[in-house]
Amino acid sequence: MAAAVENSAVVLVAVSQKYKNSNSCRTEATYAYTKKKPIIPLIVESDYIADGWLGALIGTFKYFKLTCESSVQNEFRNIQKEIKNRGLSEDNVNPASETQLFSGKNVPSDDVDCPHSSVLGWTADDVEKWLRDNLMSDYNSCMKEVNGEILVQMVKLSKKTPEFFYSQLKMDFGMNLVEILKFVNALEKLNI
Repeated sequence: MAAAVENSAVVLVAVSQKYKNSNSCRTEATYAYTKKKPIIPLIVESDYIADGWLGALIGTFKYFKLTCESSVQNEFRNIQKEIKNRGLSEDNVNPASETQLFSGKNVPSDDVDCPHSSVLGWTADDVEKWLRDNLMSDYNSCMKEVNGEILVQMVKLSKKTPEFFYSQLKMDFGMNLVEILKFVNALEKLNI
């Protein structure tokens, strides 16, 4: 395990409760951190929020959600880009396909149901209910034309250009920092 970390350019960490509970995984992740290896967290368990040693280790790192097949397919290229950004050239990245690396067998069985597809079908009324459920009903009037497809696009925009996304929430919807954080948290719970 030590040799694998020492010889790696980047360490991918599969963030889940099982990973956190594993002494071997903790040793590997801690060693990678002490060796100053770039760590890329991959969230592989729905609704899991890293805490304890794992939360402290990855707390500020950019992460990728891989909790269902569609998120794996959507994030594969982004993960490759992140690896490249962390020091690997595309020539050194294993040219394996998404299918080879992330077959359905590798997705945790309790995460096979992907809420992404149901969100796409949401109407404006569903979004209104979602806002109410997340204690953000003050925004029902300014988001009256937002449906599930637009929510999915908002999530994509927040990942591609976060600064622009946050500034638009402030300008278009009049959100302050706390409200933006609540809204982003509610979006993240959708596991899109």
